[in-house]
Amino acid sequence: MENSSKQLHIPVLLHEVLANLPQNFTGPVLDVTLGYAGHSSALANLLPDNAELVGMDKDINALTFAKAKLSGLATKKQLNLRFYQHDFKYLANWQKTQGNWQAQFILADIGVSSPQIDDAERGFSYRLPGPLDMRMDQSKGESAATVLARLNERELSNLIYTYGEERYSRRIAKAIIAYRAKQAISDTQTLAKIVRDAMPKQALKEKQDPARRTFQALRIYVNDELSALSQFLEAALPLLLPDGRLAVISFHSLEDRIVKQQFQTWANPCKCLKDLPCCCGLKPLGKIVTKKALVATELECAKNPRSHSAKLRIFEKF
Repeated sequence: MENSSKQLHIPVLLHEVLANLPQNFTGPVLDVTLGYAGHSSALANLLPDNAELVGMDKDINALTFAKAKLSGLATKKQLNLRFYQHDFKYLANWQKTQGNWQAQFILADIGVSSPQIDDAERGFSYRLPGPLDMRMDQSKGESAATVLARLNERELSNLIYTYGEERYSRRIAKAIIAYRAKQAISDTQTLAKIVRDAMPKQALKEKQDPARRTFQALRIYVNDELSALSQFLEAALPLLLPDGRLAVISFHSLEDRIVKQQFQTWANPCKCLKDLPCCCGLKPLGKIVTKKALVATELECAKNPRSHSAKLRIFEKF
């Protein structure tokens, strides 16, 4: 089941990504969330022979699968492929080891892949029974179960409200504390039931599972996703060649807000009052290619429901 899930992994907004590549697309390409190589396989097919594609991911399982998947293309087109088990949060550290290397196109797909969600042992899904882990890199950091056991009620409530935008965060946190006083919360189904039981009746009528936002909040916290995204964006622009493009796919409003604001800052860095001549000397670093975020078509949403919340924003460096 796990392997078939990897094979059937559908990259979101693929058409939109490929339709907005830099002119004279020759690479190098840097995919900082290589995953199961859905996007990179398509990008590799468009690259000329002997071009360079660099893929990184902190999930060793995904990286191993992607290497095998792309190896055939590398042989056929004599592509120069490089792979790194690396967290894109620390892209600046990686950059220091690469000399003056720059990319023509950088892609970040900020989300959990279908194989990760469908692998019950990873603990991302509130639908599947499994250990409450949620770590992208299972070799380091706290699991979600450890976080639930450590934080107090106020900290849990703030976490669920901030990262899950959950209005019933206080009720959920109180229920978690009450349950863990009796026994540890170590599996996904136990947590999902605690959350559902804590909800008022009207919340149970919503289309989405009531546990969805709490699981999202925990995943973001466990993997430090928002801080990682901000740090990645700061490091990405210097890595781009002139006229190169940075494409970021996000899956919820917290991520999209960070990307949107950073792109706006790069495009309009001037801090001076609009009615006065500029005296700060700050010049635009590039332009926003996507005036509004690109979203999945109805057809894509029907084929891949997980694309429903995806948003793509693209920035071009001057």
